[in-house]
Amino acid sequence: MVKFKQCLEKFSDIDASSRLCLDVPTRWNSTYLMIKSALKYQRVFGNLHLVDESYKYFHTEEEWERAGKNCKFLLPFYDITNLIFVTSYPTSNLYFLQVWKIQCLLMENVKDEDVLIKNMGKLMIVKFEKYWDEYNVVLAFGAILDQG
Repeated sequence: MVKFKQCLEKFSDIDASSRLCLDVPTRWNSTYLMIKSALKYQRVFGNLHLVDESYKYFHTEEEWERAGKNCKFLLPFYDITNLIFVTSYPTSNLYFLQVWKIQCLLMENVKDEDVLIKNMGKLMIVKFEKYWDEYNVVLAFGAILDQG
């Protein structure tokens, strides 16, 4: 981190107020935050080997593009998760609507031209359907009753 900060100082046009986020395997939202913060410091990572001779990770332009696509893919899920968990008393109506949005996003991404996004969407929809099939009727009734 010391070497990273030294390298960051060489880029006066990069806002250094936000920190790098590390991935936490048990919290998928951290993956989005990690990618988002890494993209912000892409040029720093590209020059880190000049300050730290032990730094050996050189990401290609294609890998940075992939990170950008993954970040864009994960953003709506991040936003929806935050909406549900930040709300003190999420009603079944709010929850049902957000779960429906997730389903729509997954269905869109299964048709994506990008093979990796498409495959990620397929894997996510399998898991989504496993849990959604058990709760969709109960939540639908709750959402209907909550309208009153």
